[in-house]
Amino acid sequence: MARTASLENKSADRIGRGRAKKRELPLGAAIAYGLGAALAAGIVIALTLVLVPGTAAHQFFSLVSGIHSATLPLDPLYQEWSEKISEEETLFATPASMLCGGLTLGWLAPSYASRRSVLLSGGLMGFGVIATSIAFVWIAGVANQNALNHQQGGQQVIITAPPELIVKQAVAAVLWTAICVLGTWLGQRLRARQQAPH
Repeated sequence: MARTASLENKSADRIGRGRAKKRELPLGAAIAYGLGAALAAGIVIALTLVLVPGTAAHQFFSLVSGIHSATLPLDPLYQEWSEKISEEETLFATPASMLCGGLTLGWLAPSYASRRSVLLSGGLMGFGVIATSIAFVWIAGVANQNALNHQQGGQQVIITAPPELIVKQAVAAVLWTAICVLGTWLGQRLRARQQAPH
């Protein structure tokens, strides 16, 4: 009787372990969830900044929605609010979204994946998001300048970027990627603490 009970306990343990292993997501799925969390956090932060009265984003979009002109980017107020929005994104919105994405990746990463590979995945994920965002900003800038050139009777203004801007974006990209890696590390640590036997 005791032997039967012990066999049942062992089989139950095996079933429980099998179920626990099945619940773990592969590393690729954890990266996908991390990307989704970073995107969702960015959207929530952006919508909050736009909807809260008095913020630079709210004032900027009120101005843009009320005036339809291709020469609007030349307005000093437009440029001032654009710079403030860029500062808010650099100092708060992007780091917060990168941290959320990293935390999600670290939390959901499978236990069989080495810590190094998970942290590397977090770094690559963060760098990919930042590189895509910066590329989008540059493409939008070129499109806006081309629209201004067309509006001004075909006058061609050479599209250039100050070296300071390039250096700032490069430094910001490195810092944001590091924040994503930090979030991944924190996610792993929090999950390990929760799973540790008490």
